[in-house]
Amino acid sequence: MGICFKMTNLTALKLISVILVVHSMALYGLLFQHKDNHQKIKDVDLSHWKLLDALNTSHPFGKTSVKLVNAILTSYRDDLRRKLEKLISRKVYSRDPELVSLVKDFMDPPSRHMVKPVRKIVETPQSVETLKLLKGMRKGFFVEVGALDGERSSNTLFLEQRRGWTGLLIEMDPYYYTQLMGKSRHCWSINACISPYRYPVQMQIKEASGGTGRVIKVNDNQEATRKRPRTQNIPCFPMETMLLALNQTRIDYFSLDVEGVELEVLQTVPFDKLDISVLSVEYVHGEKNKTAYKKLMSEKGYEVHRDIHLHKPEISLYVDDFIFVKNDFKSSQKGLNDNRS
Repeated sequence: MGICFKMTNLTALKLISVILVVHSMALYGLLFQHKDNHQKIKDVDLSHWKLLDALNTSHPFGKTSVKLVNAILTSYRDDLRRKLEKLISRKVYSRDPELVSLVKDFMDPPSRHMVKPVRKIVETPQSVETLKLLKGMRKGFFVEVGALDGERSSNTLFLEQRRGWTGLLIEMDPYYYTQLMGKSRHCWSINACISPYRYPVQMQIKEASGGTGRVIKVNDNQEATRKRPRTQNIPCFPMETMLLALNQTRIDYFSLDVEGVELEVLQTVPFDKLDISVLSVEYVHGEKNKTAYKKLMSEKGYEVHRDIHLHKPEISLYVDDFIFVKNDFKSSQKGLNDNRS
């Protein structure tokens, strides 16, 4: 006589989660056997990542159960951490060759796989405006700061998948970066945040649901290192350092969505050393006075092209962004159109 087991959905999820954690621990061992760090893991088992992503996003138990997996897969080698601690203590400048080399080691390279997205690819209003301004450009270069899981509300996925772009995805939250790694994006990525200074620091992020985690704003280093509930310590690098690591100074589109510290990030971007054509900057969680954004960007040589406000909860799309365009870029485009007419 057979024995019947009745398994609840919660029990099944627990079992799957345990299997995934054990599987992830085995995969984690590969980190120390291969120079290319996380890339080897991504090549080993894509089904693992898809299932992990489903658990992360579809059930409240999943988020709790995969915290260990997130910690494992977004961890860095001890030698990298020791180097980083030394450079942070020295407050090395953003262009320091040792720092640039270290940041490159922290990055994950573009995937060699073509994986269909879990959701339908959404052409966000930001990407629509960018392509209009850039005349439908193909094979451009983007930087997306606040990349979340690399898919939901992504301002760059359409550009990558439909227009052949590549670039750099920056996501500070290990929970979302774990999912991002499983999306096989054809661009560089890094689990870090943008430093509010011209040197690297370690800062804390406060966990929150719905992708609204944010960097804790503190005024001194001692306060910054004090551990708080529901926080994680994250390495933060200057924007210039990350781009130097990729030998890239031209950015066709820069997307900035960091839940309230956009203005601080913009203040550290070396616009005199980087050629950025178009930016989208979220403003709803940060400085309530929109004039502060306009004033700063005007000083940097940019003007507001559009102020976009669009909410579509059914596809998790919430847009409250300025689209900024570089003045000399807009002038060159106007001159080009005048010559064609």
